Amino acid sequence: MASTAASNYERLSANAKTILKADSSGLTRSEKHSLLGAAFLASVAAWNSYVVTLVPCIYTALSEPVQLRYSHVLSLLEAESEQKLRKFNTPNAENTRTLFMGVVGYDPWSDWSCARRGLSALAARQRLNEILQVRHSLAHGSSMPSYTWNQSTGGDTRLTLHAVEWTGSFLSHLVM
Repeated sequence: MASTAASNYERLSANAKTILKADSSGLTRSEKHSLLGAAFLASVAAWNSYVVTLVPCIYTALSEPVQLRYSHVLSLLEAESEQKLRKFNTPNAENTRTLFMGVVGYDPWSDWSCARRGLSALAARQRLNEILQVRHSLAHGSSMPSYTWNQSTGGDTRLTLHAVEWTGSFLSHLVM
């Protein structure tokens, strides 16, 4: 059974898929890029939601109400994690790892490889960080950083349908 965090991720990531289904035949190139940007942002927002929702899910799964001492210690840790979650705002590889290590002692990096896409754990972390940099540029209206996956052969930096779909699939892989 999927965690509440994973179920929430699936529900939210469906928004990106809905945006991509919009009929863009009558739209200008700029308007089509806006739709791709919105879908990209929706995918990353779903990832962010997953990260912050997962921590309380873990504490719920660990709870043992009959074990009073254990429950007391767990409630102290949970209160500390709530403080860390309030300060958490960018779900890049380093921040997500720091959060998970600090609140539940879990290092996700070794689990983030994506062999079927040819990404080692290190390459997956790098791609996650690139995705968050692109998200930042879209959200704040700054120029988009250029990476191999968002640069055309002509040198233009932009999102493509393939890059947006790939990103959604990649983030889903990290969640699962």
